[in-house]
Amino acid sequence: MWVRKIGPLEVNFRVTVEPKGVLRIVILVLSIIAFSLTAGFSSTDNTERCTASLDDDTNVTITITLEFAYSFHSERFDVIYPSYNTTNGSFVESRCETDFDRNYNSGAEFFVAMGILSMLYSLGSLPVYMVFLNDQWSYSKWIANIDFFASAVFSFVYFIADIVWSAQTAALKNYVDDELERRSSCLVNLVCINRPIHSTDSYLKLDISLVFGWLTMVVWVAILWFLFKDTTIFKDPRAPWANYKKREAGQSSSVQQNPVPETVVPHPTVETKSDQELL
Repeated sequence: MWVRKIGPLEVNFRVTVEPKGVLRIVILVLSIIAFSLTAGFSSTDNTERCTASLDDDTNVTITITLEFAYSFHSERFDVIYPSYNTTNGSFVESRCETDFDRNYNSGAEFFVAMGILSMLYSLGSLPVYMVFLNDQWSYSKWIANIDFFASAVFSFVYFIADIVWSAQTAALKNYVDDELERRSSCLVNLVCINRPIHSTDSYLKLDISLVFGWLTMVVWVAILWFLFKDTTIFKDPRAPWANYKKREAGQSSSVQQNPVPETVVPHPTVETKSDQELL
């Protein structure tokens, strides 16, 4: 029922319902959600509002907007503000040419890259499990060993990626708040007459992305046990010494079958004279 013959290959679809296959599918789904939410993030609702007085003593409400998006590099931060034209009394949307001194692209790109690699690894491992991890292939045990050690390393690196991006996400939120308070200097011919009120965009997508990133890492660690059970270390812990013991047993049996003949050491003979000779 589960094994199908496709050309010269035997495909075992039972892997998809075994713990190892199910966890690979879970990792595939979690990885896609984690990296796609971060890679598709953009923020346009970080605003600072205040009341400004015009030349004719008219008060208007102005809004400064801070926009940024993945990969959270300094070049991806823009400040949009209303520029007041004193000639005709109109407002024009302008972009403030200011330098941002912070980059958060390293953690974001690292996190997204690990999510993509996690997706590709899980996507590629399922066909390998279904086709090559059976008795038909003599090197299947080596595939299981490599899969276990590679997954262990990948779990550790994914853990580092989660830590780095979690720390940089918290720093990014604080940075945006600080920058909004400073960007009133972008105003031209306008001065705020009251304390600016700033509001930040929702970081819900980034928070959800981090949650799924940590869940992905947890599943990576959980699958290690099921991968370890397929290795030669678990199935035959004495495997590295098996050939040595066989050779040792073979040598001892050959010695017993062909014993070395004992060498007889001749004893010296003592010549005795007869009584007549003595007389």
